[in-house]
Amino acid sequence: MVEIERFFSGYQRMHINGWNSEDNVKDDLYRFEIDLIVSPAKVAAILRWKHVLERRFEQRSIYMRLSERAFWL
Repeated sequence: MVEIERFFSGYQRMHINGWNSEDNVKDDLYRFEIDLIVSPAKVAAILRWKHVLERRFEQRSIYMRLSERAFWL
């Protein structure tokens, strides 16, 4: 949480239950949605951070999704 607050100005956190069919593993997880203005430098920084998190939490992968720009009407 401290890292997210350092990297981004705002986020939303949701508690979810996950399940992996390959390993039949169920986990309590947190999903974070982060809003930011995308730039090549920010994308590169997030990808580096993703690899740090995978090593830290001993995960094969950490799922991240980049959505297109949204407009409030």
